[in-house]
Amino acid sequence: MLPTLGQILSGMLFETVGWFSLPVINLSISRVGGLFILLIGIYVAIVMPAKVSKQASMVSIPIKKSAQLLNRIWAFVAGVLCTVQSILNGQLANDVGSSTVSAFWVFFIGFVVLMCLRQNSLRKLWLGIKLVPAWLAGTTGALFVTFMSILILPLGPGLTVSISTLGVMVGAVLVQQFGLFQSVRENISRYQIIGIITMLFGIIIIKML
Repeated sequence: MLPTLGQILSGMLFETVGWFSLPVINLSISRVGGLFILLIGIYVAIVMPAKVSKQASMVSIPIKKSAQLLNRIWAFVAGVLCTVQSILNGQLANDVGSSTVSAFWVFFIGFVVLMCLRQNSLRKLWLGIKLVPAWLAGTTGALFVTFMSILILPLGPGLTVSISTLGVMVGAVLVQQFGLFQSVRENISRYQIIGIITMLFGIIIIKML
């Protein structure tokens, strides 16, 4: 919930004030109303199913309040960073005239940084190369980054992140309903359906009005 909030709110803020050389989109009552409806939909789709889930109520992990606050702040900041990365990636794609080149630099720099972590090694890298899920994850990740870089400038970060969030929700529900990718099969809850419909309504208001 918190990373999603960070993504959507920062996207709206950046395009309202024109940060990162974005074209300014004035904040209107309809955009604020659509954003509010969108956030309600996200809350209903994500938080409500967890609250009523028996499994969620059975899990209790003791965490200090200070650690909880720090984790929540970081989760929100991570969402903001995701939006910033998408904007910069889109601008790079526009500057060089190639979304492929832009996506390459995202993954290359990410690869270099991750290889510096202590738990990584060339042996583990080679092991991953031989596994099919590694290629599937890499392909879908590359498609996501490329599509975001293509859409972020013409649609604006607020709308792009909102639509991608809706896509994440729909995809997660389908995976859950049919037990795809070896996940545990679980029926879609009414909260998820209501939340997704509410999110779609909020996005329509933001875009159309």
